[in-house]
Amino acid sequence: MTSFKTHPALKPAQDKFFKYTWEMYAFEFKYYYDELKFQLPGGGTRKAKCRSYISGCTKDRNNQYYWFWSKAKKFYKKENRLVELDWLQSHYRRVQKCFYGQGMPEEISTILTMSVEIGHKSDLEIVPWAEKTFGVDCVGFVCAYYNALGTFDGQKYSIPKYRTTGGIAKTIKDLTYDCAVLFARPKSGGKGKWEVRPNPGNGAHIMVTDCWNEYGKSMWISESGSSKGGTCTSIYDIVDAPDTTEDDKAIWTIRRRNGGGKIKVFITREMPYWAEPVG
Repeated sequence: MTSFKTHPALKPAQDKFFKYTWEMYAFEFKYYYDELKFQLPGGGTRKAKCRSYISGCTKDRNNQYYWFWSKAKKFYKKENRLVELDWLQSHYRRVQKCFYGQGMPEEISTILTMSVEIGHKSDLEIVPWAEKTFGVDCVGFVCAYYNALGTFDGQKYSIPKYRTTGGIAKTIKDLTYDCAVLFARPKSGGKGKWEVRPNPGNGAHIMVTDCWNEYGKSMWISESGSSKGGTCTSIYDIVDAPDTTEDDKAIWTIRRRNGGGKIKVFITREMPYWAEPVG
């Protein structure tokens, strides 16, 4: 099966709107959601703000997915459009994830173009529908960023797995760009040990570092947060750094500048190249 990132159905959107580079920072990547571009079948480009925090399967989101998917599959089968039909059938989970806050920009863009082409939404309806229906949650944003860079070649939905993949940052010199920031909690019976908050729920959250604001004191960090209304980039001050060689005790205390309390987190090293099956 073709990789979900290289399926030819996505190529028109990728070639026109989503030419990512490995030099891209997370704050740059978030603009692809903030002003998500898509092609109208008759020509012309539209933009929609698909930056809202949307997470998980609800009855309405699942219905929105199924109404689109079933109509699109029927249309492209009748038209003998095998590329589009193959994407809808072989990568239906990826199509579905777009409605649950875990789609990549080019996947959402392709759905929007298709929606107009198959008559699911009109030219006037498509932007309001897109902005109400599509967005991204915290792990959807971070995982999409690593996939856009080429760092990942698969979906990683479990936040605790990022700690294993990236390794633990224990000193200031371990912090750079593309580090994952993982909300933590005390480990039950752990005698001072901590664990990554598991998702879904449990106060779990994941962010990604852009670069230093002040070396050793504060960093720019990008995320998609429910309390922030979606994608954003903020300065986080480092309140306290670890003083340990033990992974389970290497906890950082950070605080969002201009509002917010202290947060206990694990921070990974720069995320290495990693491949795993598509989830």
